[in-house]
Amino acid sequence: MTKLIPLNQWRKPGVWFCMALLVLAGCSDGSDGAQGPSGTPGSTITSSATELNFVVNSATIGSPLVVNFTVTNEDGNGYKGLADGDLRFNIAKLIPGSNGDPSRWQNYIVRASGGGMQGSQERDRSGYPWGTLTNHGDGTYSYTFATDITSAPCAAPCTDADGNALDLSYQPGLTHRIGIQQANRDLPMANAIYDFVPAGGAVTSTREIVKTAKCNECHDKITAHGSRFEVRLCVTCHNPGSWVAGSTNTTVDFKVMIHKIHRGADLPSVQAGGSFAVG
Repeated sequence: MTKLIPLNQWRKPGVWFCMALLVLAGCSDGSDGAQGPSGTPGSTITSSATELNFVVNSATIGSPLVVNFTVTNEDGNGYKGLADGDLRFNIAKLIPGSNGDPSRWQNYIVRASGGGMQGSQERDRSGYPWGTLTNHGDGTYSYTFATDITSAPCAAPCTDADGNALDLSYQPGLTHRIGIQQANRDLPMANAIYDFVPAGGAVTSTREIVKTAKCNECHDKITAHGSRFEVRLCVTCHNPGSWVAGSTNTTVDFKVMIHKIHRGADLPSVQAGGSFAVG
């Protein structure tokens, strides 16, 4: 038989306490339940920076190439303020040496210029290829290349300074290098490089012409073409595949060009009354 509680009894604290216990008991299955997963620590997202740091997280070549990267400021906070016009991208492969010659970098993105050839970049400017930059709004970005490196185009003459055909064939088993340049002069300078093997596995072969830190022992801070300062980025364009046409074609291969800049006056041809060119 159900006992009814008079209306005036509902006001008593003891009755409310008993009802609360009944409600809690009805919701419980007799166990404490599993503990939920820990939450992700919060991070600050900003459009303010006195320093920019790029980290490439991954690169996938599925025609086209997609590179994912993170940008942070001097405090390690995600920087969300980059747009198409701020960035430039390129990609090169390291061709193994043969017949006593050392390995060499060859950019997949090249253009004819004045009868010669230039290693180049993708940028949001007329006359250059440009893909799709996706700003995820949290300091992470993705860039999809316009150039399909599995069948990269090469305008005539498509040779090196000696007339040898440039090798732009896609070779996924070789070391590849992605270069990123932050080119907006109103923002902090930043260069980034990412070495990987598209076919998978560790990078076991590379070529370092000279360390940036070695250059900066005299040039503090060495900078060229606006905001390029990382030698590992420079060599992706300044390699045997880039040259200036003339009565005598002039290579702008980094090792040759830098040697001429620093020691040109001592070259035998100059000592004999000639001149030297660096491109």
